[in-house]
Amino acid sequence: MRKLTLLFFIIALSTMDYVQGQVVNSPARIQDDGRFAASTKQVNQFFRRFNGEESPDTGNRLNPGDTDYRDRALRSKYLGILFDEDNRALDNELRRAFSQDVLSESLPYYLNFHREGWFAEVEVQVNFRGKRETCTLFMKLQSEGLGYEWVIDKVSFNGFKGIFDKPQGENKSFLHPLSHELGFMNLRRHLMIRQSQSRLRQQILHRTI
Repeated sequence: MRKLTLLFFIIALSTMDYVQGQVVNSPARIQDDGRFAASTKQVNQFFRRFNGEESPDTGNRLNPGDTDYRDRALRSKYLGILFDEDNRALDNELRRAFSQDVLSESLPYYLNFHREGWFAEVEVQVNFRGKRETCTLFMKLQSEGLGYEWVIDKVSFNGFKGIFDKPQGENKSFLHPLSHELGFMNLRRHLMIRQSQSRLRQQILHRTI
């Protein structure tokens, strides 16, 4: 049941709501009607609200020893605003079952933002050889100083697919397994040959033009 809860958590809850930011001294400045404060704007804030570690009055982080820290009633309140309201597959029965499992009195479920295994999948638009292309970045958490940061771990991009294809035929470059004993001299020579060939092609192209 715990594994099903985690799976349901991934597909059922929204990581954050997208709302218009507050702009100072602007005619388009939104009025604070409570929606901006109630929206979940950061991933770590989502984790704090899921665990009941954020004050509903001030929005400040709660610490162990505080009265409302991980309070069951507070967590139940926060769970109601963390569900993805646009997901029509989430009926009231599913939400009730999920909340009941997460808020179990005997074995409640908490999330640890710094636990290994969390990753983020980010889809970005890049300019590649004059064309607009879609690139997917897979990011993971890495400790940095006193905190943590997201770093790019893997990249999925059509433009990179052919870069590491192994050459075929008798003319392909070859490095013997014992090349490390010679400081990879053959690799250096091969790269220098490729650079010379590239410069030669550029010179021929320039003269042709």
